Amino acid sequence: MPTLVSVAGVKALDVVIDVAATARATRLVVDDEISRPAREKVAEILPGSRLDYLVNCPYCVSVWAGFAVQVLPRPVVYALALSGASVVGRWLTDVTEGAIQRSCSSETPPTRPLRRTARGGESSRQLAR
Repeated sequence: MPTLVSVAGVKALDVVIDVAATARATRLVVDDEISRPAREKVAEILPGSRLDYLVNCPYCVSVWAGFAVQVLPRPVVYALALSGASVVGRWLTDVTEGAIQRSCSSETPPTRPLRRTARGGESSRQLAR
């Protein structure tokens, strides 16, 4: 009989570990400094190619990273998951510290200008970063 922690023989903890490892592997390829030379080399050799697009697209890379997580040895997956968890932890710390600073500050936070859309109009949903 399935329980909340195991459905169809898959443990919830394994799913969380696989998701964290996939997220970390995706970030490793798409965003991290260590993989920047490889991304730049692909852009230099094959500018505008599908491979150039692939190595810079987190949605594309995540599909392949998810596959890799399923075939990699579990110790490698655990290392990726722990690394991914530390990134999430740092992000949560930054978010909560920012919220605390804003709530303790007497100043109102600065507003961000609107970003132009592809059609040249302005959208309140697309704030500039």
